[in-house]
Amino acid sequence: MKPSVAIPLKGQQPLLLAAAAAVFCLGFAIQAFTPLRLNTDAQRLLAMAVSAFEGNGYLVQGERDQFPVGYPLMVRIMLDWGIASSAAFVIANLVFLGAGLTGFYLTCRHAGLAHAGLGAVLLTLSSWVLIKHFTIPLTEPFYVCVSFLSLFFAARFYREPGMGRWLSMFVATALAFLAYQTRTIGLVLFPVLCVTVFIHPSHASLLESLARGWKKLILIPLATLALVAVSLTLLSGTPWFESQFLRPESYFQSMLSRFGNQSLPGYLFMNAGYRALEAGELALNLPASRVGGLIPLFYIAGGLFWLMLILGASRMVKGGVQGLLVLYFTLYAAVFFLWPYYDARFWVPVLPVMALIGWQFAVRFRKGLVMARLFLAVYLLLGTIALAYSTRLTFSGDRFSEHYGDGTLKMSYRFAQQNGLPVDTSATDPLAVELIGRFDPAGREASGQLVQP
Repeated sequence: MKPSVAIPLKGQQPLLLAAAAAVFCLGFAIQAFTPLRLNTDAQRLLAMAVSAFEGNGYLVQGERDQFPVGYPLMVRIMLDWGIASSAAFVIANLVFLGAGLTGFYLTCRHAGLAHAGLGAVLLTLSSWVLIKHFTIPLTEPFYVCVSFLSLFFAARFYREPGMGRWLSMFVATALAFLAYQTRTIGLVLFPVLCVTVFIHPSHASLLESLARGWKKLILIPLATLALVAVSLTLLSGTPWFESQFLRPESYFQSMLSRFGNQSLPGYLFMNAGYRALEAGELALNLPASRVGGLIPLFYIAGGLFWLMLILGASRMVKGGVQGLLVLYFTLYAAVFFLWPYYDARFWVPVLPVMALIGWQFAVRFRKGLVMARLFLAVYLLLGTIALAYSTRLTFSGDRFSEHYGDGTLKMSYRFAQQNGLPVDTSATDPLAVELIGRFDPAGREASGQLVQP
């Protein structure tokens, strides 16, 4: 393995990075005092959990949803234990995020990238998109936890001799299954684990024999496709298949409708535009919606960021454990380049890897170290501002309904929290009112008092 390149960290600089990360973690912990924060996906996830808790299965308003049941199952367990609340969700997210980023950092240490891994963790914690969504009961923190712990045990498999490596692979596979049960995109972990097995140093003779019989390798993707086809055929009559592929509101049908309205080049160009805008928001650490007049700057920054990621990944792909991280990110990104929706939140699960690749690329240019440090300082400053805004929102009290989100749920929060502000009952969301009443200490008992649209 080639030695890694890292920003020279002299004296107390690594400790300063660790201290800055700890400060951000403290800021995250303070958010446990926030009222329940909802968005569309959070409502669906919590509704599934409540439905299961009441013995009706993982349904949303009586219908099967396409979300995996992993996160709703966890919330259901919290309901069974009587600890489900907005504070518990934030604390759980903090634990999951801490475990996941620890697994990522240890994986970086396995790859000889300890300093770069620490820097990537700090950049991740200071990203506005993580700060914004960390307080919402969503799947990202738990997915970060199980996916990066899976990659950590995969790295242990790569480096360990003897039979101990197979125990590591068993744990990595179990965690990958949990990741898949949390977010469907977790499927991309399984090819990474397969590659991990093949590239282990003790399997060199197996690789040589496969190379000699390379024509037989064609059977592997063919057999995989056949297995997938048979599985989908057997599942075609199940409620799961209907929710994932046949219902008009499913992502699959929505994707087909978007694809059907334009040519393939137009479809791919649209998706590339979404990915460039999202990458610009990540690189500049600002939501584009807040600075609408500068949208072209986000596209330019996003394009440059993707170029940096491609060049940086190409330098890391030959580096053993580094290559596993790059492969995971590549497969993850490939799926989303076919995904016709825009949301910077898509990239939260791989933010640490993106930060690591960008860090490794930037530090190869020694003359650019001053610019890299300046960028890091500005990035952290913007992250601090985002965390300060979130904290202000957490302690906004009766004015929470007026400041949270885009105003869509304003009347629902006013009604559920009884904050003394006038309510337009026709603009309330019954499901949101029910969830606020159930999970938010500031909400009233909404049972039996739901507003009808």
